[in-house]
Amino acid sequence: MSIPRYEFVNPLVQTFGDGAVLTYNYVSYDAAGKVMSRWNFTEVYRQSGSRWEIVQSHASYVHGQRPAAP
Repeated sequence: MSIPRYEFVNPLVQTFGDGAVLTYNYVSYDAAGKVMSRWNFTEVYRQSGSRWEIVQSHASYVHGQRPAAP
């Protein structure tokens, strides 16, 4: 699978103590510049020493639209 271009749109980080939640929209494009898919992402992180580790990640299609077939 090839994804020639993609964007992370509207990233937002919310922190709480040793944790953080990152939300963003992901848009992928084909070689001609046509949108292939749109996703909503949520990722939960925890700080362990000087490192941040992903605890949970969730993705869903925007408005229930499935990505284009390859």
